Amino acid sequence: MHQVPKGIDPGWAYNPGANRNQPIVHFVDKLEVAQPELAAAAVDKLVKSDVFTQWHKKPQGEFPMGVLNTDIKEHLKATQSVVKLSEQTLTKQLKTHSELTLSEYRLLPKVIQKGRVIALGGEYLIFWQHNGRLYQAIIKATKSDELNINAFYRAKERDMKSALRVGKMVGDWW
Repeated sequence: MHQVPKGIDPGWAYNPGANRNQPIVHFVDKLEVAQPELAAAAVDKLVKSDVFTQWHKKPQGEFPMGVLNTDIKEHLKATQSVVKLSEQTLTKQLKTHSELTLSEYRLLPKVIQKGRVIALGGEYLIFWQHNGRLYQAIIKATKSDELNINAFYRAKERDMKSALRVGKMVGDWW
């Protein structure tokens, strides 16, 4: 039996904000089974929407930020293709890379889909150039095989050259 405070209709006895991220969780599940091109387009559109703007202002849970292309997914031996940004990582990012704008975070779907991928240890560094500026995203697979963005920032050419010296190029779509 569920008890509600006196004067509250049982249909209103819940916190509507408590599960505001649930639709995103279900969306990610659908993306995982969709054709990669359609999933990538859907994530790109979602990241450009007001839904992402609101999540960026007040993150809760995880947000899908990109879809790995099939070649990289196979190279990683990943069972999932959707790359997510967690609330904890975004909070850290907003402190350590406060120079990044919302528009730059909206580049992440393209960075993930079309960037130059370098395997380095257990991480994957993805470099992508946009309007003369180089960006780097760091992606790592968790023990449960989820793909998460560990960092995203403006990079320098020397960062990519250094990564190429010690890492292995696994994808290049430039």
